[in-house]
Amino acid sequence: MSRLLTPHGLVDALVDPMRRERTAVIVLTAYACVWALYGVIAKGTQDLHFDMAEIREWSQELDWGYAKHPPFAPWLVRAWFTVVPFTDGTYYLLASIAATVGLWFAWKVAGLYLDPQKRVLGLVMLMLVPFYNFHALKFNANTVLTPLWAATTWWFLKSLETRAMSYALLAGLAAGMAILGKYWSGVLIIALFFAAFSYPHRKEYFSSWAPWVTGTVGTLAFLPHLAWLVTHDFSTLAYAKASRMALTYGSALQSAFWYLPKVAAYVAAPVLMLFAATRPSMISVADTVWPKDGTRRALLIAFAVPHILPVLIALAAKSEISALWAIPAMTLLPVVLLSSPQLAVTRLVLDRIVLLAMVFPLAMLSLSPLVAFYILKSGSAGSQAHYGMLAADLEKHWNATIGKPLRFVGGDPQLAYGVSPYLPDQPLPYVYDRVRSTIDWTVSLARRVGGFTGPPKGYFIVSVPPRSVRLQSRPRPRPSPIVW
Repeated sequence: MSRLLTPHGLVDALVDPMRRERTAVIVLTAYACVWALYGVIAKGTQDLHFDMAEIREWSQELDWGYAKHPPFAPWLVRAWFTVVPFTDGTYYLLASIAATVGLWFAWKVAGLYLDPQKRVLGLVMLMLVPFYNFHALKFNANTVLTPLWAATTWWFLKSLETRAMSYALLAGLAAGMAILGKYWSGVLIIALFFAAFSYPHRKEYFSSWAPWVTGTVGTLAFLPHLAWLVTHDFSTLAYAKASRMALTYGSALQSAFWYLPKVAAYVAAPVLMLFAATRPSMISVADTVWPKDGTRRALLIAFAVPHILPVLIALAAKSEISALWAIPAMTLLPVVLLSSPQLAVTRLVLDRIVLLAMVFPLAMLSLSPLVAFYILKSGSAGSQAHYGMLAADLEKHWNATIGKPLRFVGGDPQLAYGVSPYLPDQPLPYVYDRVRSTIDWTVSLARRVGGFTGPPKGYFIVSVPPRSVRLQSRPRPRPSPIVW
């Protein structure tokens, strides 16, 4: 086991057919734990991000859909916190595990097309991409797709090669779950469809039962949510349109123009490091950009379409797109960059890059207290630094003045969702349109950690006793505080 702590020994274990799968699980488990611990410390001077709090609140009432997104993320959070207690730390652990599961599927995919040394290099490359660590710690509708897209890709490629019913079924199930994570997963399904049509053995695949099984299972997985959409006036689609619609065609054009450069910037460090270490020839670069091998061309298409299609969608729909939507789209990056037989990877290069991948998360963990201190003193977290404190103040005043269970919390949406998970009664955020018979107070809060104090921020709070507020879409008003 001690040899695994050295780059050379770790590489030996990861290329050994008898030990590599077990070793990969050990490495990825350690990776998930280190980054979860980083999240606990670095984010210790703030509370959960609004996105995470929002999903947590949705998970309190299981449904086939929610106001903004389909239901997979709330389902997963509900399942997780049924097994483990709810804390900020356990939430960061869930986020880190989700990203790490995506890495494990990427490792499996790489094993189909790369030699053992390149497979190891591909894994450590992804471990240096911020989508699998820094950004992964904010669990939301984008990051939940990382394991879902990776699983869909893995099982689809196995189905494409073997036409086995088991892989076809799993591919359909994973694709259906990906759509239930976020509709954006449609670009992955389109990409895999194009890849299948360009695959050298496409005739054998499409003449088998495999594509029909995959399509049927994926559709069946999505049908209950489709029924929910119809009964709820397609509210999630309305939200998506309203939140991403560009004000002008010029802003949509600008968003489309910068999309690919921004995505490239996120993966630039490991990619440039790879090129510096391997020094590929022009022949190797050309073979990577457009491979001669038909299977590799199909894989390139599967990787490229989810990156190119958003640009076309933005222009056609006059919408703005975010580079963070590419978070789950990196599963095939190692295969695309490393599969050319013209590219050679020496053992010395591999050992050095593995060393960097081992040191990097540990270095960030050692720096995490400084990150937390900066967040505290700069006030960059804003109200997110005060959700827990504000919840404690609300609970104190509510019990003193009302003395009944707290069922709902309203006001500013981010504050309502952010505060709610920290209240013992687990109240639901709600939409209100009128306030009467109120008790109000103001409070100024400043987060204090380890003798250091962040900047203060004031809040105005209104307590609404029972039956004094009319709620939208709620048949019976309940007691609630409203926070600004």
